[in-house]
Amino acid sequence: PTAIKKIPISIEVKGRKSGMEMAYDYTEQARKHGKGEPVVFFRADRKEWITMISLDHYMELLKKWK
Repeated sequence: PTAIKKIPISIEVKGRKSGMEMAYDYTEQARKHGKGEPVVFFRADRKEWITMISLDHYMELLKKWK
């Protein structure tokens, strides 16, 4: 409850042995486009946009957000 008050987000953690290769391919493709932190935006038809960034970059953004 204390964490939710400080950072109002809902987290779901998934770890998979296989099946996530495409997500890493997208990240690598974004990395090749420039020198900045790779960020991937994607969506299925008629669904909301989802953004994917590395956990390290997310933590940096949280520190700056405070």
